[in-house]
Amino acid sequence: HGDADQARIREFAAWVENRCRLTLNVKLFVLVDILSGGEYLNVHQRALLDSELFGRTIDEMLHASLQGWYARRLAFDDSFDRGHEFLCAGLTAGYGGLRAYDPICIELRTQFFGAADPLAYLPGDSLKVCFSGSDAFDAKLFSSAVSAHSHRQFLTATKYADKALSNPIADWPNIVSSPADYIEAIFVGKVDVSAICIVQILKEEYDRLLALVVTSIGSRLQLAEQTLVYLFRKVLAAEKEGKLSLEIVE
Repeated sequence: HGDADQARIREFAAWVENRCRLTLNVKLFVLVDILSGGEYLNVHQRALLDSELFGRTIDEMLHASLQGWYARRLAFDDSFDRGHEFLCAGLTAGYGGLRAYDPICIELRTQFFGAADPLAYLPGDSLKVCFSGSDAFDAKLFSSAVSAHSHRQFLTATKYADKALSNPIADWPNIVSSPADYIEAIFVGKVDVSAICIVQILKEEYDRLLALVVTSIGSRLQLAEQTLVYLFRKVLAAEKEGKLSLEIVE
């Protein structure tokens, strides 16, 4: 790359450092759990809770949740002392985060970075970039790919250099928010309501839930829809009470 391109890439790296945050795309019930005094759970923590609730083994719960990713998830997490505590997030610029996963995005506070230990970044899904053709964890691939929090902007700029050069600044948020090609953050920490900076919800999902609320006033809904209405009311009440900031994004 020439001098102009190098300057542009440095500008992109600075943008990543200043604008991008850890984001978690979650289902409505997960957000309500957090607002009700709980915390975000990883797959192991959720499996333990569900096994106690439903009388099934933890392994059964993990198989049901992970399906085809079961072997790699356990191979990766079992390779680290605190692997079963790992939480995974995307490094995005908000705007709904990795919206293809779930339509509700939790953006974590900047201060949360200091409390999360360890905090590492990979240039993609850990269950893909740390494996080569089998379900055996490749420690060398991990070591060559991983970056510290202080170098997250350089990892991102290296990965997306060509896209940063060929797209206007206004499109940079889309570059770092592709569910098929994103920067993954791995950390240990407690994500409760105090860790949340803002909650973003896709307008299409917001309108769908609001329509259900309106419909529920004058007619009976199916049980699943009634549950959604109940949960959505909880979120709207939390916003009104000042417990969270809610942003609707296109």
